[in-house]
Amino acid sequence: MGGSMCCCADKKGESGSHLEVPRIVQEYPAADGVMRPEPRDTAFSGLTPRDHGGKENSYMEDRTLQGDPSAKKGVILYNDGSKYEGEWKQGRAAGKGRCEVSNGTVLEGEFADDLPHGHAKETRADGSIFEGSFENGKKTGKGRWQSVEEGWTYTGDFKDDYYEGFGQYEWSDGRVYTGEWKQNQFDGYGRMVWADGRMYEGAYREDKKNGVGLFRWADGRFHLGIWKDGMQDGKGIFTTKDAMCRAGEWKKGAREKWTSKPTTLDDFASLVTPDLLLRPPAGFPTGSSATAAQLKMCFA
Repeated sequence: MGGSMCCCADKKGESGSHLEVPRIVQEYPAADGVMRPEPRDTAFSGLTPRDHGGKENSYMEDRTLQGDPSAKKGVILYNDGSKYEGEWKQGRAAGKGRCEVSNGTVLEGEFADDLPHGHAKETRADGSIFEGSFENGKKTGKGRWQSVEEGWTYTGDFKDDYYEGFGQYEWSDGRVYTGEWKQNQFDGYGRMVWADGRMYEGAYREDKKNGVGLFRWADGRFHLGIWKDGMQDGKGIFTTKDAMCRAGEWKKGAREKWTSKPTTLDDFASLVTPDLLLRPPAGFPTGSSATAAQLKMCFA
């Protein structure tokens, strides 16, 4: 039996329950509005010291630090108008310091070889603030980046100025994504929760649902199945808010046919094949999807 473009419905089954399966395409965008950092976008990325009186740098203050005659503390001015104040070594920012960059960004924390290196805080002219780990001038390791004005926050792993690894992104409209990232995109296993109660948990690739995943509506309906490019595509099991479930096959978001008779949720486990089980990575935080008794059967 074929499905329509907007939803897939079946005649009443033996149980008398009417199963209506909404199609999921672009009406449930996940990644819209993610503030994505560009690679190597750190504002302070190795500045050219200003020539001053024939010297390589301009040291407005020069105090030798105890214990290391070559390490000093003072002010370094740069050709573009930026200013560094703090510890330096061999004419370059090294140690703890503060840099006021000419574009309005302020960096405060640990430096090495004129670059943020270690723990530092970056405050940009647009009001966004990053605090966390830098490596050779790039955000790498654990960190938190947020904009109070725009209302978004990312907390988690970075690599070479990308969101990469595990992290959580929160939007101003109440959406929250928790999961794996690769070069600023949802990629791997993740959970997206919408403010209206909808939820998806499962596999992502390049910001789209790809692989095995569970989508739950706010009214209690849920679809466990295989996804491709953000749509139901392959085997799946749909469950109504009245706890009636049925297995079927989908293509590009539309149901092509049912492959089982309607049954109650008590028999849900008999419909779940091993290739439809969710397999979160070790340590993945338990969410609302796994706390409901009827959804625990979706997990390996």
